[in-house]
Amino acid sequence: MRKINKVLGIDIDGVVADFGNTILRYMKQINPKAELNDIIEYGFDNMGINAKELHTILKNFEHTKEYLSMRVIPHAVEVTRKLFKNNEIYFISARDQYKGVVDDTFTWLRNNHFQSDGLICGQRDKYPIVKKLGIDLVIEDNPDQIIELSKKGIECICFDQPWNQNLKIVSNRDRVLRIKDWREFPMKDGKIFTTKRRQGCMPVKDRCEWKSMDEGAFGFYNCEKCDGMDKDCDCYHVYNPSARRMK
Repeated sequence: MRKINKVLGIDIDGVVADFGNTILRYMKQINPKAELNDIIEYGFDNMGINAKELHTILKNFEHTKEYLSMRVIPHAVEVTRKLFKNNEIYFISARDQYKGVVDDTFTWLRNNHFQSDGLICGQRDKYPIVKKLGIDLVIEDNPDQIIELSKKGIECICFDQPWNQNLKIVSNRDRVLRIKDWREFPMKDGKIFTTKRRQGCMPVKDRCEWKSMDEGAFGFYNCEKCDGMDKDCDCYHVYNPSARRMK
């Protein structure tokens, strides 16, 4: 029986499924020179595709079985399976709730050996289902979702994509971390180190371990009060890559 630590909500497209390179094939029909890094807006407006055309493309995914053949983002399976051992996991997607889409999504998750406690589609506004399920942490690539969820007190991990580069994460006070690879997920020995600030922290003398982040590196500690995540705690350090030392 699992000992549940946290409840996680994980997006699918752009987080565990390589939606970017899949949609890029359709973009190239309009602009053969298009590249993944050119997609700098979540709605793909800058790529010359309007909302109606995008809806048509996504609707065709059901008929072309793109949802069954989409590539898995590297290391997503192995990391989420580790997380599943001690956490509830719900895959929450804005994909349509049409039976064919849901069935293909479920089959894709199963065929690629993901483990979860549920799949919920059709969630363009994710806060209601996040609140209903008591989700503690959301892994998402949509900057608008991240902004809204974090404003309402939900901790988020932003999975790095070209279309969320305008999302600026100032500090851990924002309740948001950015990771560029699933191997950067803030976890040690199955325990998640969240962005939430806690009070009454204790200094830590144990040697820390580092995971690279977009602003230097992030330290994981054995602090029982803050898990090494509170900037005001004595256990928190910032790593200076150029000096190769902690300061």
